[in-house]
Amino acid sequence: MVASVETEIEVAAPPEVVWKRLMDFGSYAAESWNPMLLRVEGEARLGSTLSVDVKQPEMSMMTFTPVVVTMDPMHEFAWNGKLFFPGLFDGEHRFKLVPSADGQHTTFFHSESFSGLLVYLFFSESMRANITKGFESMNEALKKRCESGNE
Repeated sequence: MVASVETEIEVAAPPEVVWKRLMDFGSYAAESWNPMLLRVEGEARLGSTLSVDVKQPEMSMMTFTPVVVTMDPMHEFAWNGKLFFPGLFDGEHRFKLVPSADGQHTTFFHSESFSGLLVYLFFSESMRANITKGFESMNEALKKRCESGNE
């Protein structure tokens, strides 16, 4: 079984600004701006392992160590995480930036696809709703951070 959560938000900033804010992992814990990704450590390069603290509404904080599977600067970044071992409960977390025609705005797509043996047991509509709320809260925080004009 595969389940997914997909969100998007329009940001009044060019992709370069959105990318810079998104990929500034040091600011996540230091500035506490992101209500969902509380901490991200590691190198944003293909094949590297990150350490990530995630907090979704109505759920406990989780720390996991996903592997970067997509790194296309200014366009797309994704990682794969797993519960215990691959194939049990896996998630591919993806961020995608699409510029407007004039290049001054960005559509920020934020999604995750879940697969594995335990998805059927664990992935409920309430879990989907909580994850969606978490993604949307991060999207709003990123939008605010990008549109504030502060470097």
